[in-house]
Amino acid sequence: MKKWMRILCCLTLALILALSQLAALAEAVEAVSYPVEYRYDMARAQLAMVNAFRTGEDAWAWNESDTEKIYYANLGELVLDPALEEVAMLRAAELAVRYGHDRPDGTSCYTAYPSGYSAMGENIAVGQWSAEEVFGDWLEENDKYRGQGHRRNMLTDYYTSVGFGCVCVNGVYYWAQEFGLGGGSAKSRLTNPVLVGSLPSKIDNLSNVAVSPEALTLKTGESVALPKVTAEAGLWQDYSMHPITAADVKWSADGDAVTVADGQVTAVKAGKATLTATALGQELKVTVTVTDGAGTSEPTGEQVEISEANFPDAAFHTYVAEKFDTDGNGKLSESEIFAAREIRVGNKGISSMKGLEHFSNLNTLDCTGNALTALDLSGNPVLEYVWCGENQLTALDVSKNTALIQLSCYSNRISKLDLSNNARLMKLFCYKNSMRSLDVSSNTGLICLECSSNHLTALDVSKNTSLSTFSASPCRYFVTIYGNQFDLATLPGFDVSKASDWKNGTVNGNILTVAGDAEVSYQYDCGNGKSAEFILKIASSRMGWVELNSVAFSDAVVARQQQVTITAASNTGATRLTMFNGTTPLQHWTEGYTDEGGVRTWKVTCAFDEPGEDQVFTFRVFDDNNVGSLTKTAAITVTNEIAPEPTATPTPAPTAEPTAEPTAAPTEEPAEESKPGDITGDGGVNIMDVIRLLKYVSGWSVNICEENADVTGDGDINIMDVIRLLKAVSGWDVQLN
Repeated sequence: MKKWMRILCCLTLALILALSQLAALAEAVEAVSYPVEYRYDMARAQLAMVNAFRTGEDAWAWNESDTEKIYYANLGELVLDPALEEVAMLRAAELAVRYGHDRPDGTSCYTAYPSGYSAMGENIAVGQWSAEEVFGDWLEENDKYRGQGHRRNMLTDYYTSVGFGCVCVNGVYYWAQEFGLGGGSAKSRLTNPVLVGSLPSKIDNLSNVAVSPEALTLKTGESVALPKVTAEAGLWQDYSMHPITAADVKWSADGDAVTVADGQVTAVKAGKATLTATALGQELKVTVTVTDGAGTSEPTGEQVEISEANFPDAAFHTYVAEKFDTDGNGKLSESEIFAAREIRVGNKGISSMKGLEHFSNLNTLDCTGNALTALDLSGNPVLEYVWCGENQLTALDVSKNTALIQLSCYSNRISKLDLSNNARLMKLFCYKNSMRSLDVSSNTGLICLECSSNHLTALDVSKNTSLSTFSASPCRYFVTIYGNQFDLATLPGFDVSKASDWKNGTVNGNILTVAGDAEVSYQYDCGNGKSAEFILKIASSRMGWVELNSVAFSDAVVARQQQVTITAASNTGATRLTMFNGTTPLQHWTEGYTDEGGVRTWKVTCAFDEPGEDQVFTFRVFDDNNVGSLTKTAAITVTNEIAPEPTATPTPAPTAEPTAEPTAAPTEEPAEESKPGDITGDGGVNIMDVIRLLKYVSGWSVNICEENADVTGDGDINIMDVIRLLKAVSGWDVQLN
């Protein structure tokens, strides 16, 4: 009985909503369109989750007094209804304009349902990145009765069917669940997991209504597309305004110089005319000047041929020809280029956007989900909205795009993003890239920043006081730790005072001591009350740990070519001592070492050719597996005087034997200074050189001996050099150039 009473209540509610719809439709609202990405794949992923919840042991909700959990037994599985799926997709897209259970025109959400449903229900959400995340939010497990409305909707016993919606609008995901008792008649539009289109919708919160272009110059006989009427609408969860296009425009023309028909204006005879567009509650004027072209349809001004040379990618070539060549002459006129305000070529398999530079008046670019390895935006100075995510970009230059409002470059391999010229930027979606640092200090108007899944170790948003949507977790940075310690001062932009809640490691000053070999995580204060979890992935183990304890020169001031002794102390795991000037290894003679009490004392003799005050040299020790220690430094002053020739046989100077060179200067054995494949500069060629070179070509900021890195001899340092070097250290018979 209770079940049928609930159904009766739902029917009564539906009748009331239908009556209210009639009154609402009497109000004047405007028809517009805006771009939407329909994610059927993400939407349908919810079905199994909802049905598992309805039929599982966790099918409960609190009673109204929050004193007892009410368990729902014998609930049936919901059936995916194609009609409700289309309702859900529509409602998810409408949420971008007006978030709530009212539609953009002010009517109830249930006016989107077709006839045939005797009971209806809706769940909505915004901002979640996956079906799992939004479903978890709708479960409301930690809420009481008043906060479990979405949960009870999913557990309602008399619903028999459901549809799920997920769309992406301007980089934000919107979600809807539509429940029903009964059934409608509709077929799903699903042909691909992702569909891109424009949603016509009625909206009443418009501003900046305009027509573009406001003037046309045509030759007699020429036909071009009518200008577009545009406006700006404030989408939900957004403080900026977004461009939309009027869907219902009435055009008229005065005089007889031009005619208007089928979406085009045609120049009939020389003279002037005024076009009038009636749309969005306004009348907008466009002036047209017609010159005598003797019947030709050739436009004036510079033209761009739509050729393979200008547009080499076949899919992009076809798009340009079909979208912008309004007169079909195979060329882009100045007016056609000026009228091109949007390019939307998502998921078309495009590998090159060459030709994009011709569209100098472009406002919006969407090339998401292609195969782009490069994207040149330098010829598009008025771009405001760019979607180029899900490609293979390793770099992106937006320095010329000073009008940029939103940039969505997620899911690429971008290692650096310079935003210093983008003061107008309000939304940045750059997650799932390879950036080791990100500077947003020039972007003080940012309201949304999504930069998770990069290689960040620090982030400062203290100047982004308007930031309302923020996500930087997780970010993983790969480090090589020698022994169990790491110098945090080497991390890009890292301030140890802003890091806290260390897991799997302890910090003393800037030195991190690792408790394990997997990863170390910490919370980082990004400013403005925002924080993020960053993770250091340990790239080496503690096996072969070596430690350099101290190092010192025997003299603080020496003359050029004067022999000086270096004394160093390490643990007994070290088998080799190396000295560097910057990243360049220096040659020296090793007199040997002595061990006592677990300490290995080294004595090295060398001489210097270059004068200089307080020259700093870096020292490291290595074990037999070429695992090195942390560095130690020592300083020495070399005067401009030249030390006199020794009268006795120096120790261990090579002049003791007549066939040896007379001095120990680093230039004595030039072959050792340039050894192909010695990337680390330690004098050997082994797997550590392969690892260092791989990091370098992958974009890591590591020091290498570049003169030794081009082992293929092709004049470039790239992945082919890594492969050649790996073969060499693995015993293959290959030549290192």
